Amino acid sequence: QPPNFDEAFNNWKKALDLSKGNSLAALWNLAVVHWSRGEYDTAEQHFKKVQTLGGPDFIKGHKMDVYSKFLEEKKRVDQESKKQGSFMHRVWVAMANVMQSVLH
Repeated sequence: QPPNFDEAFNNWKKALDLSKGNSLAALWNLAVVHWSRGEYDTAEQHFKKVQTLGGPDFIKGHKMDVYSKFLEEKKRVDQESKKQGSFMHRVWVAMANVMQSVLH
């Protein structure tokens, strides 16, 4: 049976609420869930809070590998988004020019 990420997300959110926002495990796992959903900014906020609360000793070894992979993927996605945004802007300008010539 595949993992139920929605249920896991809700349980980690409850754990975070019960800890008044201080559960490192809940923050870490919520960051991973947000990352898996493509919610990079929210994931990054949780990862940063883990670093702040847990210090450098909390994120080492396997966690550092996971966090490094997250940062690489976020950078790639941000770069693609900028390229696509630039492309879409050019498309929008071209469409506006065509519409303007059609209407006049």
